[in-house]
Amino acid sequence: MPDFVIKYCQLLSYFIFYFPRRILYKVSITSPSNFWELKKGSLLVANHQSKLDPFIILSCFPFGLFLRLLPIRFPVMHSYMARPYLSKILKVLGCYDIGKTSRENMIGFLYTRGLLKQGKTVFLFPEGKISRDGNEVNNLKRGIEFFVKESKNVIFARMKGFNEVKLPSFRAKCSITFSSVQDL
Repeated sequence: MPDFVIKYCQLLSYFIFYFPRRILYKVSITSPSNFWELKKGSLLVANHQSKLDPFIILSCFPFGLFLRLLPIRFPVMHSYMARPYLSKILKVLGCYDIGKTSRENMIGFLYTRGLLKQGKTVFLFPEGKISRDGNEVNNLKRGIEFFVKESKNVIFARMKGFNEVKLPSFRAKCSITFSSVQDL
């Protein structure tokens, strides 16, 4: 998928999710002092609480910083990319298949590495699945350290409270804490 298509679709999704997120959630955002220094080629790493996490997290970024990171690529499980209509939507949003077999996983691993080397921004959920049990972070998949070494900047996003929201409760209190490798 061409970068300009992905940028346009991601820009559109920012606005689609920004306003509903502001209405549904009262998000407390904490970020490091060097947050504005992020640029293309950054690695974004977050815990995973729902299927909407990439949109929620990115809608919490200041707009100017969000623009600087575009286009953002997302590795996605094969089971989602195998669905014909869903895969088309995911591709225009910057998603790519990480494969089903261990060989395909390795190809996806190398593709992710290549994206980082090319200066593309990559957004990972290293838990490998959505965590439904509270705000605990599951064990991270192997290989995250490799991607941290390959990227220009690394920012970690720790989400809390988003999986506890029950509609019609509006303005649920949630938090996102951003931290960079230098701050750990």
